[in-house]
Amino acid sequence: MFRLKYLADSGVPGVLLLAVWLSLGLLTGVIAQEGKPYGLAKRERWENTRLVGTPEPPLPFTVEPVYKSQAWHTPIFIAPEPGSDRMFVLLHESSGKPTELVTFRDEPKVAERTQAIELRGRIAYSFCFDPDYADNAQLYLFSNLRMDKFDGGKANRISRFIVRREPEWSVDPASEHIILEWSSRGHDGGGIAFGHDGMLYISTGDGTSDSDKWLSGQTLDDLLGSVLRIDIRDSTPEKPYTIPPDNPFVDLPNARPELFAYGLRNPWRLTIDALTGQVWVGNNGQDLWETVHLVRPGENYGWSVYEGSH
Repeated sequence: MFRLKYLADSGVPGVLLLAVWLSLGLLTGVIAQEGKPYGLAKRERWENTRLVGTPEPPLPFTVEPVYKSQAWHTPIFIAPEPGSDRMFVLLHESSGKPTELVTFRDEPKVAERTQAIELRGRIAYSFCFDPDYADNAQLYLFSNLRMDKFDGGKANRISRFIVRREPEWSVDPASEHIILEWSSRGHDGGGIAFGHDGMLYISTGDGTSDSDKWLSGQTLDDLLGSVLRIDIRDSTPEKPYTIPPDNPFVDLPNARPELFAYGLRNPWRLTIDALTGQVWVGNNGQDLWETVHLVRPGENYGWSVYEGSH
């Protein structure tokens, strides 16, 4: 695990923690592959440029390893607990080990950690803390599991849990409150975050492991291949969420009102810009193109007619 460290003494705060295997696919270099319609087989010197001037200096950041005393099995998502010095990390199931959410103090040499909850029988992709976490201790989880209601097939679930914020930190399994479920058996998506508007944003994949064989990428009557936007501020078991009245498809017949944008293959990472509130997703491509999208209400990002812009 690495963090991005600011080098200049300019008053810019702190460090940005990176779990590089979680990235949007932007940290990998170009791979030369002969006979492929992408990559570079040979790096040629550019001699005939007409550009004038010099480029901007490199940004004053460097990458350094952190938490080297920790032994990880497939970490997939990491986030700091609001108002504390603790980190929460989601560990993907691997080598017979179940999915876990663990927590530890944010110290470079920390070796001890606490298992907050074991999620046996589930895949979990990400989590986020409630905007009022300091008062309600609520954590939201995006997971995938088999459910009888979907004929024993796999389905995505958005759940809310209560965190016990005292030694030892833990998440109460009995506190699970189900917000939303939908069938998904492959490209599950996996992003979840609260926007500056207080709404919960969720990124969903096309639900298959093939080339959109359900043809869900360009449909509006299901929750697949999309970014969803829901209001969970007054969530109850009877009515776990409501629809924001300004969602773009609320007045379109037969469209799911939860939809905020669509035409995505597998947008498994979603983030909210801390300064602007813009919604960004990292979208896994099929064969050639990975994409990053600035998500705007009502927009169609093309899958599966397009892969990226192609």
